[in-house]
Amino acid sequence: MSQYNEKVSSSRYNTQIEKIDITNVIDDMFKSFLRIWWLLIIMISVISTFFYFQRKITYKAQYRASITYTVNANAPYSYASNFYDQTTANNLGKTMQILLSSDSMKQIVSKDLGSNKLPGKIKVENIEGTNMLTISCTSRDPQVAYSMLQSVLNNYKKLCQDVIGATKLVEMDRSGIPSVPMNPEGCKSAAKTGFTIGIIASIFLLCVMAITKKTIRKEEDFEKYLNVDCYGPVPKVHFKKRGKNMDESANLMLLDNYRIPGKFIESIRSIRTRLEQDANKNGHKVFIVTSAIPSEGKSTISCNLALGLARKGKTVILVDFDLRSPTLHTYMNMEGRGIGTIDVVNGDASLEDTLIAYKNLPLCLLPGGERVTDTIGILNGNGAKNLIEDLKSLADYVILDTPPSAMLADASILAKYADSALFVVRQDYANARDIVEGVMNLAEEELPICGCVLNQAEVGITGYGYGYGYGYGY
Repeated sequence: MSQYNEKVSSSRYNTQIEKIDITNVIDDMFKSFLRIWWLLIIMISVISTFFYFQRKITYKAQYRASITYTVNANAPYSYASNFYDQTTANNLGKTMQILLSSDSMKQIVSKDLGSNKLPGKIKVENIEGTNMLTISCTSRDPQVAYSMLQSVLNNYKKLCQDVIGATKLVEMDRSGIPSVPMNPEGCKSAAKTGFTIGIIASIFLLCVMAITKKTIRKEEDFEKYLNVDCYGPVPKVHFKKRGKNMDESANLMLLDNYRIPGKFIESIRSIRTRLEQDANKNGHKVFIVTSAIPSEGKSTISCNLALGLARKGKTVILVDFDLRSPTLHTYMNMEGRGIGTIDVVNGDASLEDTLIAYKNLPLCLLPGGERVTDTIGILNGNGAKNLIEDLKSLADYVILDTPPSAMLADASILAKYADSALFVVRQDYANARDIVEGVMNLAEEELPICGCVLNQAEVGITGYGYGYGYGYGY
């Protein structure tokens, strides 16, 4: 294994050593929220609704009938009567609670109500800091609660006479038959509790997603995960909506589109310069442009890099080697001829008949042709090798747009015939392990990675990233 291969291989372990960056976590939480906000709303609604109906189903109304007495004790000194009354009320309440909750009282009240067991609870309590005593009965039925209280009042003197003695109990207030339950239903309160729990669960879920997420967010991450240089970021670009009669080319992500912002053009120029420097230094002409997984923008980078080199006067041939899904001609807004790379590789068409010139620039496109499902045997044959050798003699630079290297073997096979590779990584998109796998697949074929491109870069909520306020709109 080459020194470069060993260097990239060591990056497999980098994903395990990363320290948690709170700014990255916050930013990832925000981005995850933007992606799954609708799911979080559903989750919060479900939890809130569950608490609401759970409370409604399990709710059991309790009615309370009560009577309040003032306790007057015979104090030895008039100035101490208030103290004695409070002390007596407190002690009397504790003792009466024991007596009125005894089996004897329960049997008496149950018999009065014609029931086998007490249909509720009896409670005696002293109002703290006063000489008032309250006897209350609770039950699920308001009439039963009141009947229990009446039975207690008719019978408590038999059990408590020795305890009460000379103490006078003066009735202060009697509730009558209760009309509203003592415990409110509280369904709305339960729903609010569920809503709060749903919010907390959503934040926890977003936090877990952010902490466990391992993606490329900034240029420094390339060194951390891959041990390779980053050529620079390419900003996310958003086209504002225009009239219906606008030409289709106005929406193309190409350098010669007048609607492309200056930041995008500058980034492609910077990448072009870096590529030229590496090519001149190492004598490279054939470059593979690939990514780890689909939808990272490798074809957009391929087209603009080829266009950037051609606008500088270099002869460039852009080859669509993504034979399973050939689309470069649509990115370049060029009409296909029904034949392409696959036909030249198979010997069914000549290179001269297949190449399509792009406007008045020294740039030619070799479209992919018809879709092919089984590409391994085709690419492993001499046809692909011979085609690339022929292309090297015709241009200063040959750029091969290939399928994602972490998913398909096409890029690894073509790596045998290329000089170097440009790896495109969409910001905060592919998992770092997939990116490492894609780079390793190329490294195993001894193909050096000249650099990486951080595509669709944008500034985050915490400020990391790049200050480009655009977004792909095509």
